[in-house]
Amino acid sequence: MNKQKTGMKTRKSSMKKLILLVTVLLTALVTALLTAHLLMPLVYDADIRLSSSCTLADAIIAANRDRPEGGCPAGRDADTIILTKDITLDGGLPKITSRITIEGDGYAISGGNRWRMFYNDGGTLTIKDLTMIKGRAEGDLIRNDDDTLKATTANPIGGAIVNWADSVVEIINSSFSGNSAEYGGVIYNAGVLIIDDSTFNDNSAEQVGGAIYNVRYLNIRSSSFSGNSAKWSGAVFNLGELSISDSAFSGNSAENGGAIKNWGDGDLTIRNSSFSDNSAGKHGGTIANVGELSISDNTFIDNSAELGGAIYNAEDGELSITGSNFSDNSADKYGGTIVNVGDGELNIIGSSFSGNSAEIGGGAIANWEELSISDSAFSGNSADAGGVILNEGELSIVNSAFSGNSAEWGGAIRNGRHGEQSIVNSTFSDNSADKHGGAIRSEGELSMTNSTFSGNSADDGGGAIANAGELSISSNTFSGNSAELGNAINNVGELSITNSIIAGRGGLVCFSISELEQNINNFIQDGSCSPAFRGRPRLGALVMPSDGSPAYFPLLAGSRAIDAADDDYCPETDQIGTDRPQGTGCDIGAVEYVAES
Repeated sequence: MNKQKTGMKTRKSSMKKLILLVTVLLTALVTALLTAHLLMPLVYDADIRLSSSCTLADAIIAANRDRPEGGCPAGRDADTIILTKDITLDGGLPKITSRITIEGDGYAISGGNRWRMFYNDGGTLTIKDLTMIKGRAEGDLIRNDDDTLKATTANPIGGAIVNWADSVVEIINSSFSGNSAEYGGVIYNAGVLIIDDSTFNDNSAEQVGGAIYNVRYLNIRSSSFSGNSAKWSGAVFNLGELSISDSAFSGNSAENGGAIKNWGDGDLTIRNSSFSDNSAGKHGGTIANVGELSISDNTFIDNSAELGGAIYNAEDGELSITGSNFSDNSADKYGGTIVNVGDGELNIIGSSFSGNSAEIGGGAIANWEELSISDSAFSGNSADAGGVILNEGELSIVNSAFSGNSAEWGGAIRNGRHGEQSIVNSTFSDNSADKHGGAIRSEGELSMTNSTFSGNSADDGGGAIANAGELSISSNTFSGNSAELGNAINNVGELSITNSIIAGRGGLVCFSISELEQNINNFIQDGSCSPAFRGRPRLGALVMPSDGSPAYFPLLAGSRAIDAADDDYCPETDQIGTDRPQGTGCDIGAVEYVAES
């Protein structure tokens, strides 16, 4: 027992010594670390103010290397170089490799139409309140490791700034004018570029990107681009990720993409911005797109091109437009606002198109691929064929209004031989054609459901519709349309009509050279096209909803069209979203009668 107690005491004593030793060692280590920390020199940002003895080139070296250079003090970590007067460069500047802010204080740096201003290679460059003019990417003087200067061959990118890979440039409240390069008249960006509250005026590129050439990430906010030019993309060329918001583009020009070209894998988002008076010799007065492009809450006014006065979407381009306005844009050939071609996909939601024009086809839109339109309005557009739309692809229209448009063929729409078109819950009013199809001229496939045609006119045939293809009309209402032959419909193709009202007097309202493929429970006022019902259908005055949704003719109490449709061909709802049927059966026409309670 005593031996055991003695052994336990010995082990306890050894444990205490070990704990004491560890405690001493830890205390010593902590003390050493604290001492080392306390003895470390404090690091502060440095301000380097330019003067007669401290040049911009020397200031950049001092900031990069945290040491005095020339008459400039040593930089410390992130440094601010402050201009005190305007500067005209007489040689190239050293590359930026650290964190540097250029504080312009409203002064200007000029490249003298010979030198680029900044080359950011791995650094973080912030530019504030600075004007940069006459930069040119034609030749540079760069510094060797021993700080001697050497000339380089021409480097044609970024007239004012090159931002290389893994580098960051932020530009705030600054302006750029008269800069030039072969690619990126002002900036070539392969890193991260953020632009706020800045202006880019009258810059140019011999090839691509009159102001900016972006291959990685670019965010433009509250800025303006005017009078910039290039062969491709007058203002901005994008191969990377580009976001534009609250900005304005005016008077820019190029052969392709008057303001912007979004290319390859480019991903472009534009919000709450305006485009006016931009032009392209060929494609896209404002934007030429072959990447992914999302446009919301923007305005496009007075832009022009040969194809696509505002936008040219092609080569698998995916284009989405929401809540935007297009007015007075024009095309020398096709698509006063938009051309969609070459496997392009175009989706338009809640937008308006007014006063746009094209010399040949599609006063607003020329489509050869996939186009969907919903909740949108088209007025006062014009072209030779299709005052609003020339369609040779797949077109879907839902809950939209077409009014006061004009053309020689198809006042609102020309649906060509290859066109496949569907129209639902929409209204065509007061459109006109010099020849055929006051609202629509169709030679392809066209189906229409729950839609209204009012006051459309054509000099020759089909005040509302002239059909030479395959036309299917279901639960539509026609009233007050006029033409030389077929006040509402002129058919020389295949025609099916079900559950529809065709009202009007003074000549045939429905003319067809052949027997209808389907003729089911239609109400045609003058009895043309052999309907199930004839006489007055008792329509109320055209209703213009206060929310801007498409107009419609309501049925009046006592109309024989009430409960008279064939339920086998009855849609689930009517043009204004009322469930069908409301009575013992569906009603003929676009809108169900709802009895007052």
